[in-house]
Amino acid sequence: FCPKVVGCGSNVAEIAAYLGTCVYNDGQSSLVSVAKKLDLLINKKMKMHFQILDKLRIKKAEKRVSEQSHEARKTKRLKVIKDNENMRMKEGDVYVPGGF
Repeated sequence: FCPKVVGCGSNVAEIAAYLGTCVYNDGQSSLVSVAKKLDLLINKKMKMHFQILDKLRIKKAEKRVSEQSHEARKTKRLKVIKDNENMRMKEGDVYVPGGF
């Protein structure tokens, strides 16, 4: 919500922090209530879009915590570690401090 490259005032940064907190705690749908408080018009498409984003966020979170996903990530991580170790054993130490 806050520009990262271009400087902004403290008010903009504060508002961005509040909006970010709303979205983190209650999802994108919380922006609808913020817009209503600011007397902005929000159409049905925008509300539906926010609801879809919230549903996707929940699905993504559920997938991350599922046991099957956890086991798959663990297996993948162990495979990468094993592959890296095998490559290191084949190549030897690529960088040796002070070595030529």
